[in-house]
Amino acid sequence: MTKLPLIGMASFLLFLFLSISSYPGGTIKNSAYVGYSYSENYLSDLGRTKTPAGADNTQSMLLFIAALAAISFSMAGFFYGNYSFFNRSFPKKGKGLTIGSFLFILSFAFLLGVGLTPANTMLTPHIFFAKWYFRIIFIAALCYTPAFYKLSKQTFFHAVGYGIIALSTGSYILFSDLKLGRHLFADMYVPDVISQKLIVVSLILGTGLVGFFNSRLLKNHRD
Repeated sequence: MTKLPLIGMASFLLFLFLSISSYPGGTIKNSAYVGYSYSENYLSDLGRTKTPAGADNTQSMLLFIAALAAISFSMAGFFYGNYSFFNRSFPKKGKGLTIGSFLFILSFAFLLGVGLTPANTMLTPHIFFAKWYFRIIFIAALCYTPAFYKLSKQTFFHAVGYGIIALSTGSYILFSDLKLGRHLFADMYVPDVISQKLIVVSLILGTGLVGFFNSRLLKNHRD
């Protein structure tokens, strides 16, 4: 269970790097741009069947799907194992642990849906899966944060990790999903693209923190 987040994150980053490296180029505003632009390309651009310029994007698309599949299956397995361990080890758990675990596992089905619905051919379901992935993650983290805070002194830093995830996803939902960023920027395109990258980094940091303290907790229980 403790290695699943590490394996998932490493596989995700590797496939994502390969997908970015093989992306032919083109952004919504500049179809002639060569390669991937971190400030003007959404991550979802990697999953398009064709670039904005009309070039074939099959290789990058398949690698993007592989990245999302790797993180989705590994993290779903992690949260299932996470629930099983804490359910056995801490009898006085609250409902927040059960609800949060179910929602985290469910969220990765939506994340996989993002990869399986290219934005240029299936935009409506693609947006649906993307929006609800972040919404479900946010609710799940809100359930987990107080649940782990109350569970034991040993799980305080678990609560901190899930708190980071809740804060970052909540901020992203307000900024991008609910369009509050429009009050700060006249043109939301670049800020929206960059905020997407920042939320991914925040999720990796929060999950990494949780995985680290999970590993320490399991080691203490074995000892």
